[in-house]
Amino acid sequence: MEEFIVCQSYLKTSKIKGKWPDVVYSYISNDSDIGFHHTLTNDREKAYIFGESQLEIANFISECWEMKIVKLDYEEGYVTKRRLVSMECNNRYCMWNSFDQCCPEDEESIKKTTPNRLDCPSSLRVDFQEQLTNLVGDCYDILVRRNVKELIQAKKFMESQRD
Repeated sequence: MEEFIVCQSYLKTSKIKGKWPDVVYSYISNDSDIGFHHTLTNDREKAYIFGESQLEIANFISECWEMKIVKLDYEEGYVTKRRLVSMECNNRYCMWNSFDQCCPEDEESIKKTTPNRLDCPSSLRVDFQEQLTNLVGDCYDILVRRNVKELIQAKKFMESQRD
């Protein structure tokens, strides 16, 4: 099975006058951060490895980022320690869905994932961050209008809910 990475190289001027510029490499990585699944990294060990089945996605990403696709040649010692797990999933309402692939953030979520299901236990709604921001804003608006006595009562109520 062939494997590929998406990368680019560019020259960075040396800090020492008269020295040759340094060659810097950037790779596509998959951090599964909320809202951004594909990011850049300069660390080769964190580069995302695309399999043959993901070559179309790699082509799309390389065109968007103006990068090139490099086939990994293990005979030259181009081996990586990190390989991210992804599985096909058609749940477009889930935050972890990227290019019809389920990309949960941690191993625990990967173990309990049930792809192609709306009721997947590791699923987060796409609008989760937006709803959370709205909730924080609403709470702030409510608390700003309260006097100290009402704030103390609200604090006691919140603490009683934790027990």
